[in-house]
Formats: sequence, structure tokens, C-alpha cells
Amino acid sequence: MPKNISRRSFLRKITAAAAAGSAAGIARAKPALAAVSEEQVGVLVDLTKCDGCADVPVPRCVTACQTENEARYPEPRDEDVKDYWPQTKHEDWRAKRNLKTTLTPYNWTYVQKVKVEHEGKTHSLNIQRRCMHCDTPTCAAVCPFGAIEKDSKGAVSIHEVGCMGGAKCRTVCPWHIPQRQAGVGIYLKMLPTFAGGGVMYKCDHCAPRLAKGQKPACVEACQSRPGREAPLTFGPRQDMLSLARIRAEEIGGYVYGDDENGGTGTFYVSPVPYEKIDAVLNKREKERFFFPKDPNPLKNPNLWAQATLVAPVAAVAGAVLAGARALNIGGEDDSKPTDPPIMDARDTGENLRDQEVER
Repeated sequence: MPKNISRRSFLRKITAAAAAGSAAGIARAKPALAAVSEEQVGVLVDLTKCDGCADVPVPRCVTACQTENEARYPEPRDEDVKDYWPQTKHEDWRAKRNLKTTLTPYNWTYVQKVKVEHEGKTHSLNIQRRCMHCDTPTCAAVCPFGAIEKDSKGAVSIHEVGCMGGAKCRTVCPWHIPQRQAGVGIYLKMLPTFAGGGVMYKCDHCAPRLAKGQKPACVEACQSRPGREAPLTFGPRQDMLSLARIRAEEIGGYVYGDDENGGTGTFYVSPVPYEKIDAVLNKREKERFFFPKDPNPLKNPNLWAQATLVAPVAAVAGAVLAGARALNIGGEDDSKPTDPPIMDARDTGENLRDQEVER
């Protein structure tokens, strides 16, 4: 937004943006729920091969992800980080931006360590946690701002310029992957007393790299490690699913991601049932990420209704955001808003465990 632009001027521009971007926005809403295509890619995570990069302090996939994406991390000002009205809390991860043992707005993948007993043997597993990149992403279905898109490669991305931080994407994500940072986002320039709560952040499959024909940064780093065979494999989605099933048959193991939430672009192969992994994780007092057995949030009729109701809104919002990009609204050169930072009036029923700003 240009320097010293008034709220009235901003609203005039955003109205023009809606008109300018209507066709583009509606087109954007379609791929968010597009069917799986032959050109989509996937990642296979073989838990029998991952040792968590025991030879280095931080797993290579985690370091590579940070190096690739740190320029996109949120940088809020102190004065913009406020409680979510009418609540007396907010999500501010700045003091923990170097935390590498969970997902945060500053860390989009991590290696979850767990020990599981199965058939008389203790299995020490190292599990790379990241966005699952669902075939039919429920986060995109319920985002009322049309800020979440699934592209032709299968990468599910949150567009910062349009995200208002309502956290509905996290509510309906079976794995609660998106993480919120207060004090940033376009909401600071719109209705800062009534709507918004920051911006949601997560792995986007390294979508910019995919567009150039490159591998995700975490996969590239994993495959460059010395010694043992790399646990991460990248390629066409259907090939990764086939490899996952073949590998599971070889070890008498189990696949996760082929059917969960209608299918995903991230597949895990484990020597133990995922129900047992989930059971161990659920016993941890402050654990935040799990492996639910039947993760299909839209089986809940209330969430189905919500998805149906917000779909038209998302299409209109997509139009606004497409036009906003064309008019360079919400860019890095935007000036400080004159109104107080926005408080989130919508997010009153979130799962406290998932909102915990501490591991």
C-alpha cells in the first residue's frame, strides 16, 4: 500500500480490486479443491531409514527448510502484537523462533521422535512432520478468505497477502498443521478491531522450487546426507504411493496418507501401526501433532455446513485478493496503519492444546 494511504482510500482500492480480480479470483478458487492429476508430486517418508540425522545437531531437512524459507518468516512489530479481542491471549512465537522441535510460524518441518512397542520389539522412530498436502484440502474448503490454494503440482499454499489469521484452517486440518503469528497481515489495514488474528504459516511443498522443476529443499538435503539410504523420496504422486505400498509389503509394515482425509501428497511407511504411534503421542502432556486413525474432519456435519457456506465467500475473497495483488495492496512497502491492531473475535473455541505457544 502507498505511504500514508487512508482507510477510506484503501477500501476504495480494495473494491476496485474485487472488480478487477473477479475472474481471476473465481479461477483461483477452483484449483484449491481440484482432483488429483497426473502431474502432481508427492513425498515418501520411510520411517525405517530415518535416524533423525544423528550426526548433526539439527536434522538436515529442518535446516534446509529454514534456509529456503526464512526470508518469508513473519516479522511483526511489538506495537502490532495484541490480544485477540475479546480474549486475553494471542499467539506470538518470536521468542521461540529458533525452536526446531515442533511446528511454528518460524519452523515448517521438524522430526518427531517416538518409541513404540510392537510385537515384542521397541522401535525408535524419527518422523518428519510437515503439511500432508491433501488431495482435497479441507483447509482450503473452509477458508472464508480464499487464501489457501492447491496448485497443479499438488502443493497446498497459504497466501500471506489474503490470510486474516482466523485459524479455521488449523481447526479443520486433521493434523493441526498451520501455525499462527499475531501482529502481521493485511488485517492490520482493514478492520483491526473486529476481524483477523495474524497470518497462518505452514510448509507449502517448496512450491516456488516445484515451479522450477526442483525438489523440495528438505528432500534435496536429505538425499545429500552421507552413509545410509535417504528416508525421503520425491517424485510423481502416484509413483510415491506405489513405492510406499511396495515398501510396506517388503517390511510387513503400514502406509499412512494413501486414504487418510481422502488421500494426501505425503506418504509414510512405518514398521508399526500408526494407531500405536498415535497412542504413544497422546500420552505426552504437551504433544501437539498426532496420527489420527480416521482423519476426515468434514464427516462432521457442522464442518460440512461451514464449508458449504464459506465456499461462495471464498470465491469472492479470491477475487479481491487477485485484484489486490494487481494493485500491489498489502506489499512489503505498506505503511503503518493508524488504527489499533486487529483482534480475533472468531477464534473463541480453538483447541487450547493446538494453540499452545510452548512445547
